[in-house]
Amino acid sequence: MLKTTIVVVGVAVLFCIIRDINSHPTLEVADAEGVVGDEEHGNRTKRSLSCTNYGCHKNSCWAYCGTKPEAHREWCWTTRGITWDLQYVGCTSDAQCDGCWSCAGTCSL
Repeated sequence: MLKTTIVVVGVAVLFCIIRDINSHPTLEVADAEGVVGDEEHGNRTKRSLSCTNYGCHKNSCWAYCGTKPEAHREWCWTTRGITWDLQYVGCTSDAQCDGCWSCAGTCSL
């Protein structure tokens, strides 16, 4: 029974990782030198040191995460609840999201 539970949880986590990787919130934009690259879509304001850049993409809220969120560009879909509760927050605009919310699932590149 325990092995079955572990396998089911592992598969669920893998599906979340694949979903996150396949829907990274990026847009093609030119930087200051005119070089086109990936740029995250969202709000760039922070309220405190524990908060990070965030936004709304594909009707879900996201935020940077990890040890150096801005430098490593790791991100996750967010939750208003506890970390990893898989309760993704829906949205239609960046204003409905918050960079202080926890990750609903994995933090991915």
